[in-house]
Amino acid sequence: MKLINRYLTAASIAIIGLFACQDETLTFSDALLGLEFYPVEEGRSWTYRMDSTLIVSGGNTILNTSSYVREEIVNSFINGSGDTTFVLSISKSPTIDGPYRTTNTWAIEKSNSRVIRIEENLGFLKLAFPIREGNEADNTFFDQQIKVDIAQQQIQPYKGWRYKVLSRGNQLNVAGEQFINVTTISQANNQEDFINDLEQRLVIEHYAPNVGLLSRSMEIFNTQCGTPCRDEAWIDKAEEGFSLVQTLVEYN
Repeated sequence: MKLINRYLTAASIAIIGLFACQDETLTFSDALLGLEFYPVEEGRSWTYRMDSTLIVSGGNTILNTSSYVREEIVNSFINGSGDTTFVLSISKSPTIDGPYRTTNTWAIEKSNSRVIRIEENLGFLKLAFPIREGNEADNTFFDQQIKVDIAQQQIQPYKGWRYKVLSRGNQLNVAGEQFINVTTISQANNQEDFINDLEQRLVIEHYAPNVGLLSRSMEIFNTQCGTPCRDEAWIDKAEEGFSLVQTLVEYN
């Protein structure tokens, strides 16, 4: 597997590590950092239901699909930065019971300051430690103007992405299981500061301690109908793009 080092080392997130007071030193524990929100070790796996809606033909056709993705950590090694890189096997199936077919091999780099996930040689910041409500950071270690082929459409899905911790300590029911102390992360919200009439980039993720990613929702839409269509739902006015809901259904 080819990993590009600049995705693993760029945009380091600074954290406060030590405080000195009256000749005493206090260090952050794993719990204070929030490391348990992204557990990684060989043998761990997560299975997600993927429900997607694809807009094609200038908005004249809407395609809905459902499938399952299994992620399994199959190996690990110490990378050039001295942190641990975990090798992630990705497999897919049309049904939860399989059979699952391996489609990709990705990677996760975890340290005491951040978690970076490398997908298709693109690096994404998933969590920055310590996890504190309101914390923000750059979260894509590549040119956000990059174009991606989606159903024979050239789309720039990563424009305006930025990591922000929205909340901690919530409860969330996912696939019938109740989770507590959930952390919610915004990976993209290009509507936060002003209304973008032509593009929607919204990505929200929920994490639980000692479990990891519980769910993820994405809305990546483009339209040429700006102000006149402002009050319409994006799924109705979009001329290209997709939405995706990723839901945890099994884990160990």
